[in-house]
Amino acid sequence: MTLEIIRHHDAEDLATATAARIATTVAQLQAEFGSASIVLTGGRIAGGLMFALADPIIADSIDWSRLDLWWGDERYLRAGDPERNDHLADTRLLPQVTIPEERIHRVLGPEASESAEDAARTYAQEIESAATSRARDGRPAFDIVLLSIGPDGHVASLFPETASLRSDAITLVIHDSPKPPPVRVTLGYTALNDCTESWLLASGGEKAAVIDLMLTQGAGPLQIPAAGICAQLRTLLLIDESAASKLATDIGKREY
Repeated sequence: MTLEIIRHHDAEDLATATAARIATTVAQLQAEFGSASIVLTGGRIAGGLMFALADPIIADSIDWSRLDLWWGDERYLRAGDPERNDHLADTRLLPQVTIPEERIHRVLGPEASESAEDAARTYAQEIESAATSRARDGRPAFDIVLLSIGPDGHVASLFPETASLRSDAITLVIHDSPKPPPVRVTLGYTALNDCTESWLLASGGEKAAVIDLMLTQGAGPLQIPAAGICAQLRTLLLIDESAASKLATDIGKREY
């Protein structure tokens, strides 16, 4: 995996800079293609990112009416549950912007689907439909995929040394997630890598060991699922100095 590594001072700087990067990239995409799409992430960094995107300086620079929002994974819980990944956007971002409901692509919860498998099929069909439409312009399914790297190296709900890492399905159901809740719907590598750009995010000293394993010790996707992410145009690793603390000082570009 070839990565462009960008280091930020701390988690707040990382979230703010990523929000600004999103605004700039979305504006460029909308100018060229008329619309853009982002796959949002969960994880601790997502909360700070949602706040940063809701800042009027950033939010007002984005044409939300021409932006599609997706999620890389979702906990199979009822709509509105605070443990769902989309809850952060619902509480911190979406009340501050105007975006058509049809451009917000959610994984159905148990109140709207018969099972997690049913929710996964519905989400996969929605992704396939969008990908088919975008392919007419020669574009991958998504423009930007945001992924938070967990302390064990997982991304979305793809966890180390699990069968999901070998699947070519667009969506997968995880019944035994090592992190609660156990049942989740996640995009697989096939969908996550069907994008123009992928931005891997990591902050905090608890991520330092896995970042070191991935970058300097040759750990592959089976051990570190984040290592299996490779966008069609550009893959970025956006980290703060705590997450980079085990790396040599000359690895990566500093943006602060």
